[in-house]
Amino acid sequence: MAPTVTFTYGKIDYLQQHIEIGKLLNKEKEAETWVKDFKERAQQAGKDIKKSHRQGRNCFRTGKIR
Repeated sequence: MAPTVTFTYGKIDYLQQHIEIGKLLNKEKEAETWVKDFKERAQQAGKDIKKSHRQGRNCFRTGKIR
C-alpha cells in the first residue's frame, strides 16, 4: 500500500502545498521553479487585465486579452 500524507486544511496555501508535495517526491527544486514561474505569469496576467480594463476593453467577453 502506498504511504498516505495528510495536510491540515488552511495551514499552508496551495503554492506551499505544491512545494511540500515536491519535497515528498524528491522534486523540491522543480516544484519551487514551477511556483516561481506561476507567480510571475499570474502577476503579468494581472497587469495585462488591468491595462485592458483601463483601455475600456472587456477581456472576459472573448476570453482573450487584446
